[in-house]
Amino acid sequence: TNLEMVDQMSSLSLKIIQHLKKNPWYEGSFELFEYGNFPAECPWQKIQELDRKNFIQKIFQSVTTLIPNTFERLIENCEDVYALWTDNKWFLVYAINEDTFLCGGEPKEAPALPANAIEDGWELPIELKTFYAVHNGFGILWSLGMFWGSHGVLPDNKLETLNPLFTSLREHEPDIILDFDPKSLLQFFYNGLGDAQCFYKVENEELTT
Repeated sequence: TNLEMVDQMSSLSLKIIQHLKKNPWYEGSFELFEYGNFPAECPWQKIQELDRKNFIQKIFQSVTTLIPNTFERLIENCEDVYALWTDNKWFLVYAINEDTFLCGGEPKEAPALPANAIEDGWELPIELKTFYAVHNGFGILWSLGMFWGSHGVLPDNKLETLNPLFTSLREHEPDIILDFDPKSLLQFFYNGLGDAQCFYKVENEELTT
């Protein structure tokens, strides 16, 4: 961050900076850009001429039917939008209030599953592929240092089935009996407390969550 610009920043901007600097999981450097001042290389630069609500609507227009409640609440409650450059990646920060910030990664038109998930028999679910064209990863800002290791929709490179988890578990509890195949569950949201949201694959049936 450029200290010479701090005096010109809004209170929400300063809250985001404080939020990142106090995050124990985040150690990177960053640049924060207020709405209307996104640089040319920012993927959202061309549409920042819209007012903020129309900007958000433009960003999420392809997934409003997938996440109608999230979209409506974001439109209703988002106070401001910021572009964040860190770790050679762009993120969009949605300021809900001075304590709550949501963060979305760069859009990715051709997301891909990690090799382990492919080996477990998965193809990328169309719902995730559609969402990744909006944000490749989406969650609360404080988990950014773990690149959404928890509390958010994982980016494509973090997707995996539950097979690695239970393979590790069997090393300590070899007699464990499961009534499901861990390879049939593709984790896309993890809350950091051992709970996850997954896509569930049933042989010869459609994917479900």
